[in-house]
Amino acid sequence: MTVGDADLGRAAARGGVWTVAGEATSRVAAAVVFFALAGVLSPAEFGLAAIAFFCVQIANSLTYAGLGQAVQVLGPDEERDRTAVGMGLVFGLAGAGVLAALAGPLCQALDAPGATNLVRFVGLALPLAQTAEVLSALLARDLRFRVTGSAVIAGAVGSATIGLGLAALGAGPSALVTQAVLQHAIRLLVLVAARPSGFRPLLVPARVREVIRIGRVLLASGLFETSAANIDNICVSAIAGAAALGAYGFGYNLTALPMYVVGIAVGRVALPVYGRLRDRPHLIGPSFQQAIEVTTWLTALPLGYVAVAGPEALRVLFGDKWSAIDDAIRLLALHGWLRATETASTTVLIAIGRARTTLVVQVGQFVLAAGLLVPLVYWHGPLGAAFAIVAAVTAGTTYSLLQSTRRTGASRPVLLARLVEGAAAGVAGGELGLLVLRGESSYAGLLLSLLVAVLTWGACLVVLRQPTVRLALQVFGRKT
Repeated sequence: MTVGDADLGRAAARGGVWTVAGEATSRVAAAVVFFALAGVLSPAEFGLAAIAFFCVQIANSLTYAGLGQAVQVLGPDEERDRTAVGMGLVFGLAGAGVLAALAGPLCQALDAPGATNLVRFVGLALPLAQTAEVLSALLARDLRFRVTGSAVIAGAVGSATIGLGLAALGAGPSALVTQAVLQHAIRLLVLVAARPSGFRPLLVPARVREVIRIGRVLLASGLFETSAANIDNICVSAIAGAAALGAYGFGYNLTALPMYVVGIAVGRVALPVYGRLRDRPHLIGPSFQQAIEVTTWLTALPLGYVAVAGPEALRVLFGDKWSAIDDAIRLLALHGWLRATETASTTVLIAIGRARTTLVVQVGQFVLAAGLLVPLVYWHGPLGAAFAIVAAVTAGTTYSLLQSTRRTGASRPVLLARLVEGAAAGVAGGELGLLVLRGESSYAGLLLSLLVAVLTWGACLVVLRQPTVRLALQVFGRKT
């Protein structure tokens, strides 16, 4: 990722393309199945599937101890790598078993007994997903990003095809759950085929303790992150009602998408790269600055547009259906951008052995959000909730960046400049896109508005970050 590591930089850049492509394909495939089923399922049936996904998300946060990240931080060791694979399989099976046993009482408590079998079935995704995460991490550590990205793409496309077929046959909410399980199953099969020697589960107590030493901190951090990601929904639903939750959830999911597609993808690539630089710690700081630059610039493109032109664009697409979040969506766009930036900071902290700092960040954000949500939601519904989570993520991201720059030696003025430049480019694209949209409020105007926003962002990139543009041309101008 630096001039002195040209080959590593090329591998990281191309790996980033494959990883972003995989994440984007996964999200698009899920959306296709979701919207296809939206035309045939009732809200109650969607609710049953939502309960199943909520249960498996909680179970995953309680059982997946950051095994993939742990083996990347610890470095190559065959016995430890095999133990991590075994732990992923055992922890996942344990989570699936607990879900199967508790599905009945859980669904009764949630007044949704019809979701019981869906919860049991979706539990199968846990061992598949957790084992796949470890195998993917091992391949990424060897910079085999083409394989890891292809596995995600294969899982997304294959499961979406089957999910759509089941939907056509009238499988109902089972089609959504089946697609989720098959996505992980297909991904795991591709990863095992790519590295058969990696799928030899083992459990060596000493190695388990090594992995857990790092993984338990990541487990706690993930648990608080999951809690923080859901507490706002709970507050909005309980205080402002189901309609407000529907509008808020729509805006939140829309603005969180770039973080999942770009932020997490960059983190998946950056962590093994930092591992390669462990014996040259002076290079980690510049590499971290480049990861921040890539993350903030790429997420600023869609989120800058949403923050400025989002309400007008939604009106073109849906009329006044989502007008209740016109103001909230601007704050939610900022929240999504800050979360992506925080993800880049979290990744480098984990790489340099400062995972406890990430736990401090997640706990702090959860506590701050929990304290602000109730009064602010009472004050202004979804807008109040957006204010609360933006305040929490701003504090957490700021602290995380202060720690990551201090620990890596990265230049804070340079980092701040990259953040300001990326945000300014995104907002500039949104402003010009909004001007176009106000002049032509139609589908054609929306497409033209998006094109203008992209071109404006690209022009800002060329003007402000000429070294980055030249480096990208050098990297992708050569044969892969």
